[in-house]
Amino acid sequence: MLQNTYYHLLYPDSPYYSALWHIASPSSKFVATYHSLKEKKMKIYNHGITSATLLLLLSCVPSAYSSGLQITQQSGPALLRSMGGAGLSGDDLGDLFYNPASLWLYEDAAIQVGVTAISTDIDVVNTGSLQSIQGRMLPVQGANGRLDDSNVVPRGYAVLKNKDNNNYQYAVHVTPTFGQETHYADNWFGRYHAVDSTLKVLDYGLIVGRKTSGNSYISVSPIIQQLDTRLTRALQFSPSLPDGSVILDGDSTELGYALGWSTSRQLGGETGNAARFGISFRSKTSHKINGTTTINTPLGPDVRNATADLILPETVYLNYWTPVGSSRKSSIGLTARWTNWSRNQAIIINSENLPPDVTPHNWKDSWMLGIGGTVNLSKNWNLLLGTGLDKTPVQDSTGRTARNPGADTTWFSIGAQYLHNHVHRWSFGIVYWDFDDGDIQTTAGLGFPPFGADVLNGTAKYGATTGVVLEYQRTFK
Repeated sequence: MLQNTYYHLLYPDSPYYSALWHIASPSSKFVATYHSLKEKKMKIYNHGITSATLLLLLSCVPSAYSSGLQITQQSGPALLRSMGGAGLSGDDLGDLFYNPASLWLYEDAAIQVGVTAISTDIDVVNTGSLQSIQGRMLPVQGANGRLDDSNVVPRGYAVLKNKDNNNYQYAVHVTPTFGQETHYADNWFGRYHAVDSTLKVLDYGLIVGRKTSGNSYISVSPIIQQLDTRLTRALQFSPSLPDGSVILDGDSTELGYALGWSTSRQLGGETGNAARFGISFRSKTSHKINGTTTINTPLGPDVRNATADLILPETVYLNYWTPVGSSRKSSIGLTARWTNWSRNQAIIINSENLPPDVTPHNWKDSWMLGIGGTVNLSKNWNLLLGTGLDKTPVQDSTGRTARNPGADTTWFSIGAQYLHNHVHRWSFGIVYWDFDDGDIQTTAGLGFPPFGADVLNGTAKYGATTGVVLEYQRTFK
């Protein structure tokens, strides 16, 4: 019966409302029977599986706390230079992500694979969260939230040499572009807003580039973008019953593209000692996510079809790279990134025969600036280092949520690069992100009446967020 009338149960003036309250009240026979069964060690199982629709837009990966949902770890060497000059370094196939017109820097066929292992430490402290029960605003019970997850971000690139016509070059890549992952304890005070959140977005791209005139180059990259998402939270029926849960699952595949242009100016000396400048554009992708909403109740699971629209916004990169020093073997670079996050003012999930689930967040456009470089130590060894600033799209405490406690961050990186016979190149090092603390203040109706209005008041306190980078590149002469 509950599965057929869930929509009506949401409204206090419905004929089902009083019946629900009668069932869920602490003095009801149903509650007494339930606790009796529990004491006899009989188990009640809630089923319901499915992956997540898009409310996941407010979940997160440690690397994405400052950048909305945007991931920055498309390249190990670029990360170790704090994105300084990313897109034009000439020693990192990850350049292809930040500017596909960097393809001309790689004359031979090559492959590159890498991972960044990220460890995050965030405490979400309760500063007065409340819940409406029978018309009264009462403190929400539960432990403080803690995010101490570890995540691994992989990537891969391959440059395909065209032996017949050097005016054209080709490359392929598989890279994560957006994503988040958070896991709170089931008993934390914000469980009616978020428990688990996962968003995984992978780009599969082909790059085609050619020289235009002089020292200018252009590239185009059609992209297939695959999205998978899962979101869970708790649902309260009565203080005398265990929490239920809501699980949102979904996926989507859409098309996008990237464009790049770059140019160089010879500085004298050996060939290759040139200052480089570039600009690139990555298109937005408009996802129509299809999936299910599973509502786990004391009477069993209720599964409904669900849809959500998500626009992953367009991004513009500006890149600059120049050799420095008397030998011109060291270098320094700058990279700036702008992302049109103001496109996303709310997430709306439509579940079958239920009112729309609207989560406003009112994001603004965000930007990132990185400066870094390479210090040549010897024939085989380079030192990589840099620093950067990443501005969050979150404007204030009402747009900061348990799923995405976004904050501005500065970061520092240092690493080394070893080159063997101009064929094998290893890059490795560490990154440290320094996030600002931020308040959270969100309100949502997250339970059956009269247990619906939940006001989440908290502060996200960031501890050490670090990353370990490992990258390998193989050139085929």
